[in-house]
Amino acid sequence: MAHTHIPLQRKTATSVFSADNGAVSVRYHNTVVARLNGDGTVTLNTGGWQTVTTKRRMNQALAMWGSDLQVFQRDFSWYLSRYYGDGKHGEPMEFVAGKAYALRDTGTVQS
Repeated sequence: MAHTHIPLQRKTATSVFSADNGAVSVRYHNTVVARLNGDGTVTLNTGGWQTVTTKRRMNQALAMWGSDLQVFQRDFSWYLSRYYGDGKHGEPMEFVAGKAYALRDTGTVQS
């Protein structure tokens, strides 16, 4: 599989690359922490490293791709929530590494 590497502005442990199948991935050290799949879903993975920086890279990738998803931590557990603007969030979902999620919600706004 051929990859197109997109260099970042400065030396960092994070890289962004695309594959022939249309997927775009964000790798932090040796783990692909976020992948925008060709079908419009996004797959998030910690590689076993549930760190602040891993979570930050996921959220940065989600924002870059225009997603309404956000990863957050509460009481040592990771969750996903959809942010609808104006302080409105969807119900928290348990974070499941390797699961594909819809990039954007098409449902109703929850307060």
